[in-house]
Amino acid sequence: MQPLYDLQIEVSDEEFTSTGLTKGGMFLVSHEEQQKIVPSLYNKIVSASPGGSGANTMQGIALLGTTSAYTGHVGQDDHGRLYRAGLEANGVQVHLGSSEGDTGICVVLLTPEGERTCLPTSAVLCTCLEKM
Repeated sequence: MQPLYDLQIEVSDEEFTSTGLTKGGMFLVSHEEQQKIVPSLYNKIVSASPGGSGANTMQGIALLGTTSAYTGHVGQDDHGRLYRAGLEANGVQVHLGSSEGDTGICVVLLTPEGERTCLPTSAVLCTCLEKM
């Protein structure tokens, strides 16, 4: 399971249209593609939290009062530190490796009518796999 730090961003219809994407989908994007979108919208983030299906499941289990643990690999960046701290704050035992580079991010664009469009990228994981 890939650690992805979720950034939920409220966007106007005009801002969404400028991305050229279709509303409501999930589109795996490169780190470079994501960086073309994120900087101009960073001040519109409404929620930021550790994500990815495995981490979400472990947080749910911990919130129910049961012991849970999560293992993964993050970058040595702010998002990686926030990812670790967020899981720990939710009661998850964290076992994360880290390396130079950026933590994977899932940008979730929220449009006025409530449509969610997800743009995940797995920056550090891809870098690690390339070295294998």
